[in-house]
Amino acid sequence: MPGRVRLLGCPAEEGGAGKVKLINMAQIPWAGVNALDAATLAYSAVGMLRQHIRPSDRINIILPEGGTAHNVIPDKSRILCSVRSENFSEMEALHTRVENCCNGAALATGCTVDLMKAMEPYADIRPNESICVEFQRYMNSCGREFVCDLQHKDINAFSTDMGNVSYEVPSFHGHYFIPTPQGTAMHTEGFRDVSKTPDSHGITMNVAKGMAVTGVKILLDEEFAARARSDVDQDKKLR
Repeated sequence: MPGRVRLLGCPAEEGGAGKVKLINMAQIPWAGVNALDAATLAYSAVGMLRQHIRPSDRINIILPEGGTAHNVIPDKSRILCSVRSENFSEMEALHTRVENCCNGAALATGCTVDLMKAMEPYADIRPNESICVEFQRYMNSCGREFVCDLQHKDINAFSTDMGNVSYEVPSFHGHYFIPTPQGTAMHTEGFRDVSKTPDSHGITMNVAKGMAVTGVKILLDEEFAARARSDVDQDKKLR
């Protein structure tokens, strides 16, 4: 007795008729909804969006999931995307534009999209002028040249939640340099090796002392602490 027995599991048997969907995707692909098409379209839309964003903005996107077999229409895909901007408000606006790319791709392909936040956003760093000036004053008095320039801020190439702290309380996030060979980037073996040298340790200790002295001044000098808090209040009006 010739014939074929096909065993189907029970996906969504009590809600959604999952068996029928599996058959449709395998035998009548025109009846399926391709989640990978939606992800690909969203990826392309984000790529086109890059032409219309600020030079300081960044959008990074990958497709870690887009199906499990080449002859089955994917019913699920996944995109991971991150956005960066010069400040928090611009980042939120860019985030909305990226979401629109995903929503538009889902609409065009007949898919649905669930937008989930992988982590809380990192805010831009709002340096406190009073604290920065005091740190600079102490370091310069020790023969270490530091510059406090709050008018020209370059977008940071790193991420830190120190920015979120600076939105709430007076904060300081200074940069200093250790002697590295030309072309050495952070988070590399070359940088690691240089950071272990006595010279690098000495520079780091001097900076740590400057931060400690500035912190003690906040604790002991009420007038200085009040100025630092006032800086935060004034900065909130500019955000």
